[in-house]
Amino acid sequence: MQHFPIDDDLVQMVWRLAKPQPFEQLTFSDALRRVLAGPPISKTDRQLLVSTGLLAELDELELSERLLKELEDLPEAIGRLEIPGWDIRRRERKPSPDASAWVASVPDLAGVPGLKAWRAVCTHLGVEVGGDSARRRLQTWVAANRPEWPVVPDAKSWRL
Repeated sequence: MQHFPIDDDLVQMVWRLAKPQPFEQLTFSDALRRVLAGPPISKTDRQLLVSTGLLAELDELELSERLLKELEDLPEAIGRLEIPGWDIRRRERKPSPDASAWVASVPDLAGVPGLKAWRAVCTHLGVEVGGDSARRRLQTWVAANRPEWPVVPDAKSWRL
């Protein structure tokens, strides 16, 4: 076995990084191995890795390298996600149709002042909205109670 001279400050650094427990009989070689191996995996993480089968096929160093690579690839993988109707970079939300334009097209409501919002129209007609969209609630109410009125516009079909 070869012997190498080691500076005292390096010995102190290895002991500090190895964090020996009180009364632990730790040789310098064991302390250096502990420092070079990196921080230990917690008991819960180890159980999770064993249950998934990752720890059986990889040692701790290979596992940490693999996990770091997966973390580095994560932003690229997120950019490749394809969710129908959803653009991850920018979601466009269509504005609600103009309530006052629809009110003007209904002869029974055209002369009533203050009906500029869907909720105001529902309040005037006595339609319970609750936590739902007032426009959608009014769509159902008009279809059931006033089929002769113009259809309440849908957000998908409405244009600016």
